[in-house]
Amino acid sequence: AALPLLTRAHALRPKDGELTYHLIVALDANGNRNAAKSMLKTLLASGVKFDDLAKAQALATSWH
Repeated sequence: AALPLLTRAHALRPKDGELTYHLIVALDANGNRNAAKSMLKTLLASGVKFDDLAKAQALATSWH
């Protein structure tokens, strides 16, 4: 249910790492892992720091 809100928030603040990470999790939970993986790869490559960075890195590792 949060996916549309997170998508909108991400459109407004695309450089917000925390918000992007939560969108990635929501995409995956809604069966869109390919989009989630792509977005996660881009997020981690950006070098942006955010509270859930360690969780994002762990998620990326679990998907390999």
